[in-house]
Amino acid sequence: MERRQFYTKCRFCGKAILMTQNVNNGKFKPCNPEILHFVPDEEAEDVFVNENGQNVHGIPDSHIGAIGYKRHYCKTRASA
Repeated sequence: MERRQFYTKCRFCGKAILMTQNVNNGKFKPCNPEILHFVPDEEAEDVFVNENGQNVHGIPDSHIGAIGYKRHYCKTRASA
């Protein structure tokens, strides 16, 4: 399966988000559109969505490591 992505707006907070598809199960995940670098680390608390749409624990880095996105979570949704 080829991964698909598209931009849209969050229906709760209105911010621009990137919907990225998981290559294994075909489900879409909302992500912040900024591309981030991270170093994979299973014990890290931060969770990134990698290029295949899969969740990966990692440590943020400024310019080396894997490329991915942070999941989009908005405070408006949490209180709704």
